[in-house]
Amino acid sequence: MTASTTATLAQPAALVVSMCRAGGVGTPSDDQLAPLADAQFLHDFEHYARRERVFGLILEALTPTSQFAELPDSVQSHLLQSLRHLRHQGVFWDLQCEQVVTVLAAAECKPLLLKGGALRRTVYASPAARPVADLDVLLPKERVDAAITRLEQLGYSIEPSPDMRAAYEAHHFHIVLRNAQGFIVEVHWGLTTPHSAFRLDPDAFFDGAVLLDGAADLPVRVPRPEHAFLHTVGQLAIEYPFIGRLVDLDRLVRAYPRFDWNYLAQAAEHSRLGNALLLWTTVLHRMLGTPIPGLRELGAEGMSPLVRFHLALLDVPSFMTLRTRRSSEAMVALRLWQGPNGGSRFQEFVKLFGRWGRIDEEAVVLMHGNGVMMRPGHVLHRHYKGVKDVLRLVGYQAWLYGLGVVAAFSPRGRSRFSLYSDLIEPARAHP
Repeated sequence: MTASTTATLAQPAALVVSMCRAGGVGTPSDDQLAPLADAQFLHDFEHYARRERVFGLILEALTPTSQFAELPDSVQSHLLQSLRHLRHQGVFWDLQCEQVVTVLAAAECKPLLLKGGALRRTVYASPAARPVADLDVLLPKERVDAAITRLEQLGYSIEPSPDMRAAYEAHHFHIVLRNAQGFIVEVHWGLTTPHSAFRLDPDAFFDGAVLLDGAADLPVRVPRPEHAFLHTVGQLAIEYPFIGRLVDLDRLVRAYPRFDWNYLAQAAEHSRLGNALLLWTTVLHRMLGTPIPGLRELGAEGMSPLVRFHLALLDVPSFMTLRTRRSSEAMVALRLWQGPNGGSRFQEFVKLFGRWGRIDEEAVVLMHGNGVMMRPGHVLHRHYKGVKDVLRLVGYQAWLYGLGVVAAFSPRGRSRFSLYSDLIEPARAHP
């Protein structure tokens, strides 16, 4: 990682990010690791790594090194104990996943693993390196009923309750089931909500699926790497990003030397994720040094000028690592400009004003997807954002444009705009 990348990061976050970069994760210097001997630094380092879902990845690469052996015994003991716990947790996840996949495959449901369930089998060497909170499976629509029946026979039940199933089918793209051990399975028949500005095509994912060997001689289906990459970009476009998702993208690119960037660009355009692809490949390259082709080949010239302007002024390390009000506002602004057209951006802006009054089934489904438990008929006084938040966003935009005007009058300021032109030039990995 370059000095400019780490300069704006707190030291624990800078160490986590640098250790997530391929090639550097297993070779930290003694100077980099020395602060881990301090209890407060170790606490902050672990907290940040867990929050960004990369703690297991770092421990798997760090513990075999000679530098790790130089750490104080108490630090070694603590980190090794944490790694053992993550490995045991990974075994539990894998057993649960294998049971579900085997049962669904035997019932001819043809499950396609998504996200962590697929990446753990394809690009990560150790289960502890890629934690999963649940198992996401994509099924043909006509096999969803059979899959839910088989899962209920295994002891799973629909969340938040079976009577919400019709609401999920009408307003969402998956149903959530949980067993007594707390393991969650999300049964997908789609990849985006019916009203989303983005359109990921499940049929394309099925057609391009890769077959892997599974238990009981039953093949396991996973997305082709370009579809896995695009699906992750779609997640980044609608959720607050964390480093673990960027690591997923980085490892996908590095695991497949014949990664088809042209196909990815075409699929992104078809899915209306062109702006999002350009934004997150740029962030990915700047954050982890991931080798990507010239962004001109990915259609950067067609990127919204306002998206390019925001990227030019965006302090990527701070944006990705510091959960401040300004970084939150930057995320909302970028989410607006990632929209495929003006109409979708306007609809996203209107949503910022929030919902008032009695909520319907669609709102319940969307809120439950965000961890908010409510039922139809409850009165919701303020949902998502309010007028004050919209005014803050407008103020952030004004501050950003003012910063751009001021920057234009100084050499140092103009250098901040280098990315604006870099977006259409071949990207080069940082040394």
